[in-house]
Amino acid sequence: MGASGYMVFKKIIISSFLIFMTLNISYGEEQMPKEQDYNLKIINEKLIENSEQKDEFKILDEKTFLPQKTQKKELSNIINEQNLSLLSYDDLVHIYRDKTYKQDITSKIFSLPVVNNNISSVGNDYPFKKCPHMGNYIRVSFWSIDGGVNYEQIEDVFFEPEKLTKKIDTKNSKMSYMKGSSITKKEAKQKVLEEANRFSQSDILMLNDADIGLARTDYKNMVDELATTLGYNYALIPEFLEIDPQILGVSKEVLDNENISPELMQPHNVDKEKLKAITAIAILSKFPLENVRVIRLPDFYDWYGEEKRNVFFGEKVKRYAAENVLNEKTTSHVRLGSRCALLADTTIDGEKITLLTVQLEDRTDAIHRAKQAKYLLEQIKSINNPVIVAGNFNTTTRNNAPVRPMRVIKNTFTDVHNLARFGVGLIFPPGLILNVTRPTIDYFRKSSDPTVKSIPIIAPNYERKVFNNFKKFTFDDGYRFDFRGDDQSQIQNFDPNGWLSNSNERAHVGFVPTYHINRNFGIANSKIDWMFIKGYRTDPFEKEGGSEKFAPHNARTLHTLNFAYKEPISRHAPLSVDLAITDFKNIRE
Repeated sequence: MGASGYMVFKKIIISSFLIFMTLNISYGEEQMPKEQDYNLKIINEKLIENSEQKDEFKILDEKTFLPQKTQKKELSNIINEQNLSLLSYDDLVHIYRDKTYKQDITSKIFSLPVVNNNISSVGNDYPFKKCPHMGNYIRVSFWSIDGGVNYEQIEDVFFEPEKLTKKIDTKNSKMSYMKGSSITKKEAKQKVLEEANRFSQSDILMLNDADIGLARTDYKNMVDELATTLGYNYALIPEFLEIDPQILGVSKEVLDNENISPELMQPHNVDKEKLKAITAIAILSKFPLENVRVIRLPDFYDWYGEEKRNVFFGEKVKRYAAENVLNEKTTSHVRLGSRCALLADTTIDGEKITLLTVQLEDRTDAIHRAKQAKYLLEQIKSINNPVIVAGNFNTTTRNNAPVRPMRVIKNTFTDVHNLARFGVGLIFPPGLILNVTRPTIDYFRKSSDPTVKSIPIIAPNYERKVFNNFKKFTFDDGYRFDFRGDDQSQIQNFDPNGWLSNSNERAHVGFVPTYHINRNFGIANSKIDWMFIKGYRTDPFEKEGGSEKFAPHNARTLHTLNFAYKEPISRHAPLSVDLAITDFKNIRE
């Protein structure tokens, strides 16, 4: 090998290592909800030195948060809203110190959805959207809104999209996936207005990561704020209580010192009276919501225990690389709760449909996300009407759990593909190059399309198991999720026959990305937010002969609307899909 060849080889190895240390581990990290990065010194250090008081509080029996049974509620105007205010600041501090504190109340918060049907009242004269192709239809959208920190811009999407066009910055690297280079400002403005118009006409809107009573969003209930302003009924379920020191406004040293009573604490930049410390998922609907219930998913990451542990050296290296290479800051994030799904029934033109929003775990691997998906499907198998599933599935193809020695050893020596590659390297030393470069190859192959086929040893794709669970699943009534792709049901026909092309927008390569890291070099694009639709089809791929009633059409990822600025509205782009109310093809025939 000549000198120039050696230098090229060296660069490939180094760049692959950097990508492995950052993208392969940290990409897709869920950010801790906080108002700003401030230095939490020991604000109450005098209390630590002087306090002799040890707070006493009641400790209930030790229990873990197992999946809860579905809770059924009768239609009512407003129910369970009081649950959001059951815990005081002092209670949150006690829960940080012991997760079993007031567990009867926390169990209620995590199992009983809040429902408000008092905002939108529609009758038989509801103005359905209509087009020549499929007649009357409804539009269903989804957005993971990062708490709602950019609430004013979200409002602008609905009321004043022209204000958004004044902030367009087409030079930002998140825009370059579209044509291989940044689009013009005129093109971006046109797309922002078109996408804003589309999103603002949503009949149903499902949300992830909505703040309730957090400092960064001025202690507002962001679900209620959006729903009331936009004219939607809503249902929500708290996913987590955010009890990290940054959220509570005092240092870890203070919180860990049980001699200090919460009453004596002086939190920094936190209003003790207003703090509720909740992040929630929600369903907003122009139609009344009935039979609202929650399914708690199997818990594959302990956000309470793991995040309170000291950071291992390997994790510090990973976080340093992510922050300095990709501008992705990762911090500890103590919270109580678990991933869950929120379900609600509603009636569209006399037909009952079920709405479901969910978020799968990001701090675990693809195999365990697939187990969460499988569990969820088992719980909804008996639903005998159309089902619309939308959420952040965190299909990054990576495991964002903090680096721990035993976790690394287990992941390395229980993965048959890793062992096989290692064996090939021992027998054929040049094969070791595959082990070094594989994370880079894997990333570019799967990031924008985690549904791609798994190639054993060389490029396994465990994330595909999530999609296989949906593809193979059959409800008790015999109907299945619609995985079709056809040129008549898509806005752009980049891959008309690809999986889920009718319900999730495709791009030149893979799907239109819904998520970008902060410094993505124009290449780090991922599809992690998804929609799955069950209508009246018994074959997930059948193009002819099946019913088009509540089948997906015109799927869009509203990428430009979210990312066309120096700072995006959210870290996630919104999705939308149109569902025909009638079986328009067979009616015409």
